[in-house]
Amino acid sequence: MAQFDQDILDEHAATFCVVAQYRPAALCACAGSNNGIPKQGCPYCDHGFRYPVDSVNADVIRTAPNLRSVPENIATIFLGGARLTIPATMRDKTANPAFAYVHRGDVFCFGAFPERNSDLLKRGTRDEIWAFDISKIVSVRDENDVEYTETDDFSLDDRTIVWNSDAGPAVGVAYSVEFVASSQFIIYGLEPTSRGGDGTGAVLPKTVLAVRRTYQPETTADHPLNAFGQSIALEE
Repeated sequence: MAQFDQDILDEHAATFCVVAQYRPAALCACAGSNNGIPKQGCPYCDHGFRYPVDSVNADVIRTAPNLRSVPENIATIFLGGARLTIPATMRDKTANPAFAYVHRGDVFCFGAFPERNSDLLKRGTRDEIWAFDISKIVSVRDENDVEYTETDDFSLDDRTIVWNSDAGPAVGVAYSVEFVASSQFIIYGLEPTSRGGDGTGAVLPKTVLAVRRTYQPETTADHPLNAFGQSIALEE
């Protein structure tokens, strides 16, 4: 019977492992009050999930995603699938925090792979960008085609646009934000695949199916900013 060789896995991990920011998800209460379906436009969650816990570093082996554009009659988003392999221990031999608890909705952010992306916000309704680990605001423009500049009109507090006094669009006006952030994947598979062990006490890595994280516009098809209703996902 073949036995698990930890040295081989360590060698593989040293070559292909990357450090990701792991954010465990919690199901939003809006799904519980809506027959298990997340309420569109819920101001407290993203696709039914909330992320109340700060991120922690986790070792992950990531396959390169294949980007593809979904036909416009189906959706206007870019999808990129990836299969993540999560070892039980980190490269420093400590426990991998993502191994025991990873489940659907969890987010992995890869800081080594920054992306240019966009989000659609509405002042006073949602001024928080969906993405984590934002490194740069590229542009902000409202539905009236008015552009705003950082410092003069607003500041970024973690991932929330904070408007200066007497600056920015009126409350209720939608605006688009273009930014640079770590590439982000959300766990899509229902349950991670556990490979168990080999009878010697060794624990094999888990694998999970993930897709590029996209935001959920809360606007209708006739909204003036409908042209922005897509995830750009461009490499900078």
